[in-house]
Amino acid sequence: MTAAVEETSGAIRRGWSSDVDSQVTKVIVRDAIKPSDTFSWFEDMTSCTEMDLAKLDTGNVTNMDSMFAQCTSLKSVDVSGWDTSKVESMALMFWNCSSLESLDVSRWDTSKLGSAASMFSCCGSLASLDVSRWNVKSLKDSMLMFKGCRSLKTLDVSQWHAPALTRAWEMFGQCASLENLVATGWYAPNLKNASALLIECSSLKSVDLSSLSMASVDDLSNLFYGCSSLEQVDVSGMNTSKAIQNGGLEGFFGNCPKLSLVKVGAQTNLRGFFPTPSASSIPGATGRWVNAKGVAFAASAIPGNVAASYAAEGSTAAAALVKRPSSEPVPSPAETKKTSLAKASVSVKAKAWTGKTLKPAAPTVKVGGKTLRAGTDYTWSCRGGKAVGSYKVTVTGRGAYAGSKTATFKIVPKGTSVKKLTKAKRAFTVKWKKPSKAALKQITGHKVQVSTDKKFKKAVKTKIVRGASKTSLKVTKLKSKKTYYVRVCSYKKAGKSAVCSGWSKAQKVKVK
Repeated sequence: MTAAVEETSGAIRRGWSSDVDSQVTKVIVRDAIKPSDTFSWFEDMTSCTEMDLAKLDTGNVTNMDSMFAQCTSLKSVDVSGWDTSKVESMALMFWNCSSLESLDVSRWDTSKLGSAASMFSCCGSLASLDVSRWNVKSLKDSMLMFKGCRSLKTLDVSQWHAPALTRAWEMFGQCASLENLVATGWYAPNLKNASALLIECSSLKSVDLSSLSMASVDDLSNLFYGCSSLEQVDVSGMNTSKAIQNGGLEGFFGNCPKLSLVKVGAQTNLRGFFPTPSASSIPGATGRWVNAKGVAFAASAIPGNVAASYAAEGSTAAAALVKRPSSEPVPSPAETKKTSLAKASVSVKAKAWTGKTLKPAAPTVKVGGKTLRAGTDYTWSCRGGKAVGSYKVTVTGRGAYAGSKTATFKIVPKGTSVKKLTKAKRAFTVKWKKPSKAALKQITGHKVQVSTDKKFKKAVKTKIVRGASKTSLKVTKLKSKKTYYVRVCSYKKAGKSAVCSGWSKAQKVKVK
């Protein structure tokens, strides 16, 4: 089936209905057309193998979101000469074009591009891509941009000066064949989230991120997680202070068994996050790290905020790094012994649903009655979320504390309030405020509690009202002339348990 894009009375239309997208095998732009928007034009054409877009003039296009998304059979498309000077968003543009082998976007004008989120995500067959000359001065969002481009071997972003960029999490995630990431010179001073930036780039051996300050970043968790071939890292320009404050360093070098050389700066504090070098992955490794003076450190004792290079003791990298032996003593086992967090008590304050992504405040951690200090005695991480539910919080010891402990952060439904109480003979009807349309989606039902005690410590009955939109309940079989106290909460069922909002302010009613 061939689909032809045509122009009718000055308006651009696809020329086919969306319910036949999967049957389209060829696309031809029949007329010379100049649209202002190509949002989702060819999305879900899973059988399309050929596109003739020669007559498509993109000079006025501002939005190319999802334009080729899910074109899983398309192997190539000529977009090399496109005028993209007005395009502001290319989010998901080539998402899951899993058969796409070649693509030339090297000459595109991206000076107004604000979002490239998931732009090339899951283009698993794409072997090369040149974005080195892109002007990214307006780019704000590059999250998941290249995630899953498992055939890419080289990417050059060294000339990317991106002062507006704030989100880059998992930008290069799961680029399993990426061997050469040229990032020296990559400038993004206002980056807020860079978590899992290079997660599972399992072929990457060396990377220089020294030009990324990360001073504004509050989440650097899992930055190199799963880079199983990584040997050398330069993060000497990195400022980790905000990430530490927000518990955002968990898993920084997780599952990097071959890491043998790390360069850090005066504002880089990775104490407690260096891996322990093992001879099974690094020949000659002793389990400790050494600096250029030959001073050895346990992995958990490497000082923070000291500009230096550290190599795995006994490795080839250490032999090249160490300039002279030092008389400074190596910390003894007694000096590096730490208190375990295994028996720590961890409490995390819940937050009420707002519709926005929520993360908890720093958890309260106590060991033997002592309250620990966030950022000094422990770090913590939690991705949080938007939906009502429970989210894992991981607390990791640092300084004098070791090990980790998990806890739960809950996003609870938005609460309600008692609107009206109507008394009857040995009964009453309670009505409560109906949640907003958006809040209803986060609610399974409501609970009504009744007690003769205004503090609800005795004679408490709990009634379950199933159905988020229900706003009243009649309570019967009560004692005549008795005063009762009533309160209501909302709940959402999650598996076998329920997540409940806080109780409303109690109201009283005296039945007939």
